[in-house]
Amino acid sequence: MTCQHLPELLGYACHSLNENGSLALIETAFTFNDGEGLPVFIERLGQQIRFFDDNETVFHFLGRGLGDDEGKMNTRFIRNAIEPFGLTLNEQNVIEIWANEGDSKAAFAKYISGLLAVAQRERESEGTSPDISLFVEDVAMHLIAWKGRDRVTTTPHFTGMSKTEYALDFMIEGEAVIAINPHPISVGSALKKMVDIAGAQPNIKFRVIIEDRNDPKAAETEGIILTSMATVMPMTRLIKVSHATETVN
Repeated sequence: MTCQHLPELLGYACHSLNENGSLALIETAFTFNDGEGLPVFIERLGQQIRFFDDNETVFHFLGRGLGDDEGKMNTRFIRNAIEPFGLTLNEQNVIEIWANEGDSKAAFAKYISGLLAVAQRERESEGTSPDISLFVEDVAMHLIAWKGRDRVTTTPHFTGMSKTEYALDFMIEGEAVIAINPHPISVGSALKKMVDIAGAQPNIKFRVIIEDRNDPKAAETEGIILTSMATVMPMTRLIKVSHATETVN
């Protein structure tokens, strides 16, 4: 094996998209869950380098049926996945990161890590409701009704023992809250996050809101797995207490 064979072996290629070479498409071996390649574009503007997806990530999820009748989509889950890596989703729904030319290697690593985090969210939701962000928004509404808007913080950030950055769903009264569907992959991912974060912050408390309206038995079974790390709260319970004044542990 020689260096000249590495692009073919690793699945990397670069295709210039304009005459002066300032804009290019980078092919990688990384894919979404359905095998579609992760979109990687690079643009040079002066001494600045921009890595971006040209809106293709949002189009990917719209193709999965996540949009409404007007072709709009709740993109909160994408923002939550990419923000720990310093990426943004701009007003045109383009994922991007800018860097000085000398910092381009680090920016590229962050860009790929951010897209892989989005792809991981997709894998976690496989076999469940197609738009987990809608469930998270539903949870937010009921948490605010239960605890009050001032006590609910969205997308709190944590660093795990492995130095991995995580953006969880909410923070309420000292508890980090994760909203999940009762799917083994989602449960496993939530458990991994909590174990890693707790390794760095031993005193942290977790609460998991698990969707139980479609499959109560699955929610009960999967919820048991999480009880060693968190207070597990079925969504039906959250809805009930959001309309009452009772105290919940």
